[in-house]
Amino acid sequence: MADVQWACKQCGRIHQRNNPPCNDCGGMQFATIEDMSGWGDSDSSPTASSAGSPTANSETDQTAYYIGVLSGFAGVLFLPFIFVFVAIVESPLRLFGRSIGTVLSSDGDTNDGIRGAMQAFAWSGHLFWGLFILGFVLGFLLLLFN
Repeated sequence: MADVQWACKQCGRIHQRNNPPCNDCGGMQFATIEDMSGWGDSDSSPTASSAGSPTANSETDQTAYYIGVLSGFAGVLFLPFIFVFVAIVESPLRLFGRSIGTVLSSDGDTNDGIRGAMQAFAWSGHLFWGLFILGFVLGFLLLLFN
């Protein structure tokens, strides 16, 4: 089952949830992507085929995402007692398609900085869990063959 995406009727920005106002223009009316086929001109109205296309300010979004990734890694490296717990929890949640960012912030799924930081936490958590499991397996093998 595919997730329903919402688009602002005023500017066409795609959102993951029906949670007005729009982050770009402040518009208060959202519609599902399928319902937007008759709105506005064909260039600005999103359709199912253009749902993955970048928005008008995608360069700003990418910059916020990369700043979020870098700040997430900096947090894991320099504040390990606080952020390692976030990374350890974020990693298994990502395996089920969820994120702490959506719980901590109302726009966590659309804010590129939060998404970037949560991605860095997930990568750090994956590394931690991978090393933990590898150490467990190697320890078991040493006990078994020693």
